Amino acid sequence: MLNRIKRLFFLMMLVCCFVHATADDTLRVATYNIRVDTDQDTGSRDWHHRKEHIGNIIRDLYQFDLFGVQEIRSTYQQNSLFSLLTDTYEMYLKAVGNTEGTLGERNAIFFRTNRFTPLESGSFFLSETPEKPAAGWDAMLHRNCVWLKLKDRKTQHDFYFFCTHFDHKGVQARENAAKLVIDKIHKINRENLPVVLVGDFNSQEDKPAVATILEGGMSDSRALLSPEKITGPLGTTNGWNKPPENLKNRIDFIFVNSSIDVLSYSTITDKFYEDAYPSDHFPVMIKILFQKEAQGSSEYE
Repeated sequence: MLNRIKRLFFLMMLVCCFVHATADDTLRVATYNIRVDTDQDTGSRDWHHRKEHIGNIIRDLYQFDLFGVQEIRSTYQQNSLFSLLTDTYEMYLKAVGNTEGTLGERNAIFFRTNRFTPLESGSFFLSETPEKPAAGWDAMLHRNCVWLKLKDRKTQHDFYFFCTHFDHKGVQARENAAKLVIDKIHKINRENLPVVLVGDFNSQEDKPAVATILEGGMSDSRALLSPEKITGPLGTTNGWNKPPENLKNRIDFIFVNSSIDVLSYSTITDKFYEDAYPSDHFPVMIKILFQKEAQGSSEYE
């Protein structure tokens, strides 16, 4: 009897150790369209009033490990956001206005400096000429996609993280941008490593642009989960002040490839002012684990 109790105790200890290790390996991954800094936004919607709350959501309340940001409009907005996060995160950013990535609206990737090591980086424009800035196809604005190859020092996994923002007007531009992004992912990720793709796609889940991404080997993180593992509304745009339960327009997505397990999905609806959220988009966060066998291959396919 005593030996049986000892064996049960030993098994329980093993289970506890496994659960603890799994929790430590979990990553909080997010996407956040923070809304451009513009004089058109006044009162609680002014960037000066809401930037601290955006930083609070990212750094303190939800403690993102790795996230993509869209709609950084200027160097001023870029610097003021980074100043709120600089003690915890590093930033990789490119603008859409020139090949140097220093002019125009920016997409950015932030990552925890105490967990990740950047290995490679790059960007491309969402146009017929990905190496040159342009408003591609029927797009109204210049758009781009930024990416990092990172090492997670805790799990020793290498992986890729892509962040983008599709055009809000051009239907053909969104469809062709989706094809381009998928093509680039396959060409860049020749080692078959885990991939996360985040952004504001200005397309709903039933539209061709999202279908192209899914057909290209990525999965919608929300669709992978049962309802009890999902929190927050379906919609990710909030009109600044609409009740969350009424929101259905989902255009901000986190896609993952098959080397990643998704544990939970949250549309974050924290509000600090009565008449406005911190942005006209909600941030979306998922918790993930890299599959143990997802270490990539030394053979190119």
